[in-house]
Amino acid sequence: MRFLVGLVLASLLLSASAALASESPPPRWAHAASPWPGDVVHALALDASRERLAFGGERGVRIVGGGSEVELARGPVRDLAFLPGGALLVATDDGVYRIDPGGGHTREPIGPGAESRRVSRIAAGPGGVAAAATEAGVALRDASGRWSRRAELPLRPALFVALRARGADVELWCVVGDELWVSVFSAGDPSRGGSARRVALPGVGEEVLPSDAVFDLPEADVALLLPTGFAVQGADGAWRLLRSVWPPGATPKRVGVARGLRWLATDAGLLSAQDLSGPWQRAGTPAGEDATLALAAAGDEVVVATPHEVLRAGARAAAPPPRDAMPVPVPPVGPDVRAVQRAALAYVELGPGIAHSLRTRVGRRGWLPVVSVRAGLDSDEVSTRAWDQSFVSGATRDLLDGDHRQGEGYSVDVTLAWDLGDIVFDPDEVDVSRELRSVIALRDDVLDEVTQLYFERRRAIAQLASGAASAPEAEALRLRAAELAAGIDAWTGGWFTRALLGPGTPRPGESE
Repeated sequence: MRFLVGLVLASLLLSASAALASESPPPRWAHAASPWPGDVVHALALDASRERLAFGGERGVRIVGGGSEVELARGPVRDLAFLPGGALLVATDDGVYRIDPGGGHTREPIGPGAESRRVSRIAAGPGGVAAAATEAGVALRDASGRWSRRAELPLRPALFVALRARGADVELWCVVGDELWVSVFSAGDPSRGGSARRVALPGVGEEVLPSDAVFDLPEADVALLLPTGFAVQGADGAWRLLRSVWPPGATPKRVGVARGLRWLATDAGLLSAQDLSGPWQRAGTPAGEDATLALAAAGDEVVVATPHEVLRAGARAAAPPPRDAMPVPVPPVGPDVRAVQRAALAYVELGPGIAHSLRTRVGRRGWLPVVSVRAGLDSDEVSTRAWDQSFVSGATRDLLDGDHRQGEGYSVDVTLAWDLGDIVFDPDEVDVSRELRSVIALRDDVLDEVTQLYFERRRAIAQLASGAASAPEAEALRLRAAELAAGIDAWTGGWFTRALLGPGTPRPGESE
């Protein structure tokens, strides 16, 4: 099984570059700002009305744009949020700082104790209201800047907070401890308290917690970001799960909405989609290839932080000129997806036969005896001597008599022992069951990856065969099909290319 795990991981690395094909030209990315030397940006915030950008890392926070630049050396910075008036709230391990539009800053008391000062997430709402997730629970800020603990929520470490206006009220969505909560309070007087209810997401285990939220989308009234997709609540209040297809190994961090698209920050790059159901595609180079550490999206602005720099989305790539070159050959479609899946499972030795083999052999084990074999060797040797005298005819004679005997004996014992209880239930069946669960999980990963690569290649071929693409686009689609075919080849040990080849058929992605 270690061999299987290593083989699957190696194949994932080989095919990790195969991402979802783009349906529209990705934006061009331009350098937006530089952090302090040696610092890494982990938090971003946009003040679109004043054209200002704030970014923070381990050493502190900077605000650029709007005709001035402001710095505050208070770190590490965990999150940032602009208030409607232009002030910036900075969440750090040492409390919350407010930076006014003029550049002055002050520390806002958020609560007693070191746990209250460790703030991991912060969110701004209407009318100067803000919420902070601290290790002591959720704290709320009113328009005057006064912070208070939310008594209707559990006093346990909070992981994330999000705010949205609901008429004259404000909704606070948060994860406290290992539970999802919603609190509703008056926007005019948050200190009066409010009502809170715990939300249980159907079909989601209690250990799976959302890490971000977006609201008031055409496809969802509330959308919560989960490790494998989204929990979506419609206008009728019903919840449903969207299982998203992301690049292999991608872990989602933040979600945002801008430029008419949904943007997802993951450790495998920035992704975008027309709506939450996908398909999700990489957001162009370099933002779509490097790990996304932070995301800020609003209106037409999208800013991301990578381990190397802060990038801002510029104008979309211009449409290429009409086709004026020779048609690009269309690669063959190849075998059916089920045949590809069977070939991949056979190559990594994860076919259904492995489960039957393990269960059958462990069931037979109780009928096999424990064999004990013992061999023995016996050896003996006897020697005797006798002496006597006789007097005959006047002479004395000595009489000597000797005897020597030697014997050997061999023995072999064979013992067969059965534990009849193992026939009814073999204790190894528990280990086999645990091993089969691991095999099934690996098989699901293989099938997901192979299916994704297969249909992405089919889409690229369909776009190429339609004849609507220009010469540069057609060449890019041909290379894309070849890249995806190489990924499928890695999963099937070269079977896919051999299946594509035929009399006079070129290799996928190659011209005749």
